[in-house]
Amino acid sequence: MADAYLCLRKGQEETIYPIQFAPEKLQLSTVGKKKHIKKDFVEKKGSPSKNRWERQTFSGISLGMHLLFDRSKEEGGSVRSDIEGLQEALEKCTEDTKIAFCWNEIEFSGSLKDLSAEYLMFDSQGSPVRASADLTIYCQDKDGIRELLEQDFQGLFL
Repeated sequence: MADAYLCLRKGQEETIYPIQFAPEKLQLSTVGKKKHIKKDFVEKKGSPSKNRWERQTFSGISLGMHLLFDRSKEEGGSVRSDIEGLQEALEKCTEDTKIAFCWNEIEFSGSLKDLSAEYLMFDSQGSPVRASADLTIYCQDKDGIRELLEQDFQGLFL
């Protein structure tokens, strides 16, 4: 099984961040925008009726993942640099920076939507040796979404 990693791309520059353990789950969600449309209908029992219709339009797909970092078996190991390095790199993302999650034949590319981290275990000196991070990548590039869905379809059915 190939290693999973995150790749930050800005122009021709790429930075790779290896993921220590494969995610236990990946969550794909469609993202929509609600449009509110007000319509007047015929009078009912002497008073005009106004109903609001809601219509949702597709605007993209988000990929959420839960990542685990563990250095508890390493002598003097700490996950602080893993977590802080990832946070720092992602905080520097601009509109022209793309982030890709790559694992085996899966590549999901988009922009960072959300990142949160939690330290879970500490050694006797107080250094964090285990942490988790929740990361969400958002893609609204229709060609990229089409490519992802076609790739998934081909992998499942062909």
